[in-house]
Amino acid sequence: MVGTHTNRRQAAAFQAQTYRMRVLAVVQASTTPLTGQQISDATGFTYKQTIDALNALNNAAKIARIGRKFTARWCRVTTTSPADNPAHALEQAFRGFFR
Repeated sequence: MVGTHTNRRQAAAFQAQTYRMRVLAVVQASTTPLTGQQISDATGFTYKQTIDALNALNNAAKIARIGRKFTARWCRVTTTSPADNPAHALEQAFRGFFR
């Protein structure tokens, strides 16, 4: 019985991951910011599933949100070089102290 519960948990985690991957693919393929409803229509997921995936991707810094609540639009994150990232510069400074 315990194995069944673990398998269900793994299946739910995999399903959530595929939601995120499919939503991320739609956002990455678009050149313009999209609304949650547009992404929902493109993926075939419910609006709630789409918003949950978008929020998780936003928290992981994979996509960006423009606006708030119902007027929000979602877009891909522009890639920058690691040298432009202040956190990367800080990390390099700390590594210099420990050499």
